Order: sequence, then C-alpha cells, then structure tokens
Amino acid sequence: MSLFRHLHDEAFLAFSRDHKHLYAACLLDLLERFFSGAPSFPTPQQVVHAIYDVMRANPGLWSEGDDFGTLPEMISAGRRRIRKADIALASEKGDKALGLARQLYARLLAWGWLEEEEYGLRVTVDMAMGPLLVIQRLASLNKDLSQRFGGLIVQIRLNLEAVEKLRPEITDRKQREAALAVREARNQADQFTKSLRAILADLKRIRRTVMESKTVATRLEASSRSSSTSSC
Repeated sequence: MSLFRHLHDEAFLAFSRDHKHLYAACLLDLLERFFSGAPSFPTPQQVVHAIYDVMRANPGLWSEGDDFGTLPEMISAGRRRIRKADIALASEKGDKALGLARQLYARLLAWGWLEEEEYGLRVTVDMAMGPLLVIQRLASLNKDLSQRFGGLIVQIRLNLEAVEKLRPEITDRKQREAALAVREARNQADQFTKSLRAILADLKRIRRTVMESKTVATRLEASSRSSSTSSC
C-alpha cells in the first residue's frame, strides 16, 4: 500500500516487542539530538553513544540479562574508536550496556529507522523522510497536549479577529488578504475537532481500564491519567 511506501517492511517491529519502550526512548532522543534542528550528520559511534546515554538514563527499560539476539558486527569507519571507548569503561556492566547499544543501533539500521551513508572514508548516519515523519508525529504525542490544544484555540481566535476588522472601504491589499484567515481558521477548527475525538477515544480507553481493574491502586492510577487528559 502507498501508505507504507516510505517505510521499511519491518519498521514497526521496534514497537512490537518487549523492548518497545527502550526503542521509543532511543528514537525520540535521536530525533531531538540529531534530526530536529539544523542539519546534522552524526557518525555511527556518536549515535551508539547517544543510545548508551539513553540506556544509562533509563535503567528500568533494560537489564544486564537482556539479550537482543545475535546480530552481525557493526562495521563503520569509527569502529576502532568505539572499541577504545569500550576499554575506557570501568565496569563490566558498562561494557555490556555499550554492546547492547550497538545491537540496538544495528536493529534500527536493519528496520530502516536509520541509514548509513559513506562520503569517502567518512560514514555518517541519517534518518530517511518516512521514519522521520513518523517519529515526529510520535514525539508530538509525547508532549503536553493541553499546551498544544490551547495554542490552537488562540490561533483560531486571532484569525477570526483579523477577519472581523475587515470593512468594505478597506483597499489596502495586505489588509484585505486577511480574508484568507477564514479558510485557515476553518482548517484549524477541523484539526481541533480531530484532536477532541482523539481525547474522547483515550478517555474511553481509560474508562475500560478502570472498569477492568481488580485493585484500588490500578483504578487510582487510571483515574489520575483520566484527570490529566481531561484537563486538555
């Protein structure tokens, strides 16, 4: 289907296994660190070390006994420099974590989330258009929804106020072009309606969770999520 023509066939395996939260945390960090601002072309070892930093900051998402499967050894221009970083790490746990970081990196390459490009002897890492658009959308879901929706309402109001100031006697071209704000306000209103439907769907999910909960603690946790969602 054309919907998936810009994504690798196994792209969503990252979010379908036991370590989906770890992969999500890594992709969000890589997006923020390398692929959301000015063009950046990190080396493979920089990306591996970024993944290692995510693992170090989120020890609850993995354990020393984790096995990400047997993968081919990563080969890049910076391989020897990564090996030196291995030696510099003091603990056996650090060695294993860096090894697992390499495996996560190799999986992200194999699933199409990242891609390597060679420029002579230099190897850099980039994220293709399809994966980049997907992770940007996922990142937006990770932000404060109340601020997002609140800003949308303010923008709709400003557009409508700009149209309200129009008068038949106004001849200035720039001022009359404010009439285009009507169409923009309509588009933004449609976006807001879709957002409200998303909130409603999530509230239904939370209600099912509360009804199916067998303990008071689980019900309280689901109720607190409901409060944060409805505050949007």
